[in-house]
This record gives sequence, C-alpha cells and structure tokens, in this order.
Amino acid sequence: MIAWNCLDCAASALSGETQLLNGMFLLDQEWKLGRLPQKNERSAGEILYGAFDESPLLLGSSDPESQRRGADLSRSLLKFLPNDRQEKLVRRLLAIPLETSAERNPGSAEERRGTCLASTLVSAAPGIKTEALADNMAERLIEAAGEHDLVMTCRVFGGLTDLADLTRPEIRNRIV
Repeated sequence: MIAWNCLDCAASALSGETQLLNGMFLLDQEWKLGRLPQKNERSAGEILYGAFDESPLLLGSSDPESQRRGADLSRSLLKFLPNDRQEKLVRRLLAIPLETSAERNPGSAEERRGTCLASTLVSAAPGIKTEALADNMAERLIEAAGEHDLVMTCRVFGGLTDLADLTRPEIRNRIV
C-alpha cells in the first residue's frame, strides 16, 4: 500500500511540473537539446511511464478503493501520455463497472470510485481522437450523468460536449 501511495504522489506531483514533461523528457519522444541526455534527465519520464505500467494493476483490482486510486492516478497521467498509451488507459477505465444501484451508500467506496472514474473520463474526453473510443466513452458518461451531484453532472455534460463531434450520429443525438 505504501508503494502505491508513493507512486500516486510522485505521478501527481510530476503531472504538475509541465516544464519537466514537455515532451523531451518522455522516453519515446525525440531529444531536442542538441546533446545526448544525461541519466537523471529522463527520470521524470521513467517515473511517469512506470506509473502508467502500474496503473492497470490498480484499475484491475476487485477492490473499489484501489480502482478509485487507479482512476485518480490515471487522471494525472492522461494529459502527458502519447495517444496510444492514453487509449490503453482509457479502455482500462471503461472496463471498470459502473455502480448504478438505487440503494447504494452515498459515502461508500463504490460511490467514490464512480465519481473519480467519471471525473477522470471527463478529463480524458478532449484528448480522444477515434470514433470508437469516443462512442464508448460517451455511452459511459451518458450512463453516469444522472448518478452524481449537480456539479459533477455538469462536468459530465462538458465531457459529452467534447466527445459529440467524434461520435456516431445516434450517440450524438442521445448527447443532445
């Protein structure tokens, strides 16, 4: 558990340091400083990709709290990952079941997981480039729209707006 806390904190802290993660520090990006990178200059990218490699373990857990932590970690990672890794991570997020029970406990781990998951998907929406993934995300966000408080529901509507142009006409009609 401590290792997950450290990984989550490191990735979240790095995600706020945009000057570190502006492309040249990512492992699969071209180095543009006119010299070979030093070992410590790629550390930020190594931590980021290490967190990406570990996040499926959290998301694939059967524990709702671990899944919530994985979704929260994913929100920090998504904006810096190349498109192929973003898509893999979003697909993992979409594989987590949505709790829609009318009798659920508002403070439960499942409720917190659902809110964090919806928030992460909303954050990912502007970066989605493919119709199939946009369709899948839109369907999930449509399901989630009525499951949250008013503020979160408005954020979900914003995410749906970001996806609308890429979706199939029948899903776009449901969004409208």
